[in-house]
Amino acid sequence: MKTTFDPHRTVGELVIESPALAPILDDLRIDYACRGDLSLAEACARRGLDRETVLHALAQAGRSAPDGGIDVARDSLDARIDHLAERHHAALLRELPRLRAAIDEVADAHARRDVALADLAAAFHDLEADLGLHFTREEESLFPALRALEADGAPPPPERALKEGLAAAVAARERIHAIVEELRRLTDHFRPPPDACPKRRAMLDGLRALEREIHLCLHEENNVIHARALAAMRRG
Repeated sequence: MKTTFDPHRTVGELVIESPALAPILDDLRIDYACRGDLSLAEACARRGLDRETVLHALAQAGRSAPDGGIDVARDSLDARIDHLAERHHAALLRELPRLRAAIDEVADAHARRDVALADLAAAFHDLEADLGLHFTREEESLFPALRALEADGAPPPPERALKEGLAAAVAARERIHAIVEELRRLTDHFRPPPDACPKRRAMLDGLRALEREIHLCLHEENNVIHARALAAMRRG
């Protein structure tokens, strides 16, 4: 894996080529999912982070992780959509009910002493509903239209409908990202209080892992699939 990174590349491009950078960027709260078009230098400046320190952290991650980037030039749009649905959508839909049950159990046990837990449970329920609706709309409507962009002999999808579908997906991603940020805030960045019970610690670990999975899912939607679709639309 590469161990040096150009700070003028976009954060979306860096994660496409080196997915192992995602956990570092998540910990630094650099948004590569919805703001993947920002250069690493711009993203560091927005977060008030020292660029050289961030580059050093990314280089450390690069030295310890295997290659595993997305070959955007080789993979078809059809293949990327299949990967998104089969890998990320399926994983999230499996994990959400389990984590919801864990959050509800912790909230029922401790919400009297920690009122933020009730807010956490409510926010998570909103997240689960938004993700479910977003995935359904994508798989039933947007993805078939995107597949048609590169399908041999298929009539092109109506441009207006396609643009509206992409815009709706952008809005959904923004809502989902905002709820994930709220989950982080309500849990003090997924840090357990000193007296946290094992179930609460496990819940927080689950939320941290969920954040990473959601960010990778939104990243592939935004920086790989939608970027490719927009390029295909521009080519006509």
